[in-house]
Amino acid sequence: IVMFMFTGSVYAASASLSVSKESVSVGESFTVTVNATSVAAWSIHVTASGPVTGCSINEADGTANTHDANKSFSATCTATGEGTIEVTMSGDVTSEVDGTVDISGSKTVTVTANNNNNNNNNNNGNDNGNANATTETNSEVKNQNNTAVVAAVAGTAGGAAGLGTIGTIFGVVVSKKRKKL
Repeated sequence: IVMFMFTGSVYAASASLSVSKESVSVGESFTVTVNATSVAAWSIHVTASGPVTGCSINEADGTANTHDANKSFSATCTATGEGTIEVTMSGDVTSEVDGTVDISGSKTVTVTANNNNNNNNNNNGNDNGNANATTETNSEVKNQNNTAVVAAVAGTAGGAAGLGTIGTIFGVVVSKKRKKL
């Protein structure tokens, strides 16, 4: 009796789903990856629901020699709004030894508000712009000869001169000098 013994590893076909980040901000991108191991053929589909774009994988193919190999597929996803993104994998993989196996899996990515301070910076810029405009106007008034300044303060009972309740000081420069055009 002759016996032959072969040693080696045999792995069943499988696929796993992963995401590069489990929490992102609005506008931030992340990567979704499917790793298929010991596959000779595959039909792999990844979809996403929620506030996201570009998060799709659709791969169906096989190895040229029908031998098992490891494959990796990925897609870049971009969060478009706050909420929860659900990434779902489905399909099947086939091993030259074990046959076809159905695959499935899901991952969740949480999307939070973008925390850069663009809105605060814009508001501060506007406030500074208004302060600068007021300073420039006051400087111009002080530097002019023979002028009278009339200021109307809005926000008082009914507003001065019927200007309403804007809550802003308006300066009107009246010059004694007349220029012909």
